[in-house]
Amino acid sequence: MDRLNIKICGMKYPENVKQVAELGPDYIGFIFYNKSARYVGEHPDPEMFESVPERIKKVAVFVNESVERMIDITNRWQINVVQLHGNESIATCERLKTEGKVIIKAIPGEKSSVIAKAKIYAPYVDYFLFDTPTETYGGSGKKFDWRVLHGLEISVPLFLSGGLGPDDAEEIGRADLNNFHAIDLNSGFESSPGKKDTVMLKHFLKQLKDGK
Repeated sequence: MDRLNIKICGMKYPENVKQVAELGPDYIGFIFYNKSARYVGEHPDPEMFESVPERIKKVAVFVNESVERMIDITNRWQINVVQLHGNESIATCERLKTEGKVIIKAIPGEKSSVIAKAKIYAPYVDYFLFDTPTETYGGSGKKFDWRVLHGLEISVPLFLSGGLGPDDAEEIGRADLNNFHAIDLNSGFESSPGKKDTVMLKHFLKQLKDGK
């Protein structure tokens, strides 16, 4: 398997963002959904975004938000990647694309619904993020059934999410998925909601690199 990209999501503390950035992930995600325990807040500290090096892509996570507010927030904090984690329409995706945004569309669900939704959104997004179904929006923290994706022929690169934790490096290394682009790390590597354990992350990333 080629090197996987790493996304570390759910950041909300400026100093912790700096510590995580030093580990060299490819993406750092910020949640702009006020019902999430990792919500950055109505008036987030600008340092949280400014401290992310240019080589790391910033991701803004939204749930059924208005296009106008998404554009306002991402332009204000110089964020180019938008992750849509709700029931956003094709028209929303098209509008964001006209604003130059890179789109990650989250798709939770069982195999039949994943395939159906992926076919609908594929022409309008840059990446898919597959996650465990949950009654509420956002990540569930529960393990995603990777078998749902085996044999799925899809041209859009994918992020794998859903309860990934410190013990999953070996299984990730064995994953045989088409267009496997990145893994999304969040609650499985926290000391508290929004605060990532950098020691745990560093150890995991080394295991992933070593193929263990």
